[in-house]
Amino acid sequence: MANRDDILNFCDSYLQIEKYRDYGPKGLQFLGKAEVKKVVTGVSVSLDLFTAAAAAGADMVLVHHGEYWQNLSQKVGVIRKRRLQVLFQHDMTLAGYHLPLDAHREIGNNVLLVKQAGFDLDEQPFGIFDSMPIGARGSSKGLKLTDVVERLEKLLGTRALVFSFGPQTVKTAGFISGGGAEGLLEAIDQGLDLFVTGESKEQSFHLAKEAGINLIYAHHYNSEKLGIQALGEKVKEKFGVEHEFIDIPCPL
Repeated sequence: MANRDDILNFCDSYLQIEKYRDYGPKGLQFLGKAEVKKVVTGVSVSLDLFTAAAAAGADMVLVHHGEYWQNLSQKVGVIRKRRLQVLFQHDMTLAGYHLPLDAHREIGNNVLLVKQAGFDLDEQPFGIFDSMPIGARGSSKGLKLTDVVERLEKLLGTRALVFSFGPQTVKTAGFISGGGAEGLLEAIDQGLDLFVTGESKEQSFHLAKEAGINLIYAHHYNSEKLGIQALGEKVKEKFGVEHEFIDIPCPL
């Protein structure tokens, strides 16, 4: 068993949440029991995730996409009520880590994507949001584009949307997990061979074609599985609690 607040304070500090302006609250979103034996991680809040976490015996749920967002209603309507009832009934704590988890230089979504796609991590900032680098850059002596696609699809369990507009041997790549389509212009400005993100935007097709850069869209949900799993493992290692990642598939 571990103390709930010790785990939350560790996550807040380790991810340096105070450095980031985000779209919603960072860290604690719903207070559950004081002692934690098992932590469940997931990408996005949903009734399915909370129900599965309760069935798995979770005391705490850590997610990348939390319950509260600045551009969404804060009212407790029918959908939110159902979700919160599960947290109430099982006394589970909920905490969310969005941009700090994208950006982290050890367990962040983008750093892990760079490395597991086969690239060496570059220190040059990439994916700038509010003056902070959220994405990550990678370099290699030369990776086949088809090999990069195959690695990412196998790693993330996704069928990527690929536009082969650039060199078939890739030496430089930029990664912004999730909804990072705007980063294409930054990738073009930096002269990269490949840009990888989750979601696409219509205007990206012709921009990439005319710039001669490859595009991989790995889908929002699937491109953001790695960081939250790594955070769960970090908590397990430090506090000796159980950890289980629950995958609630989303095709978007």
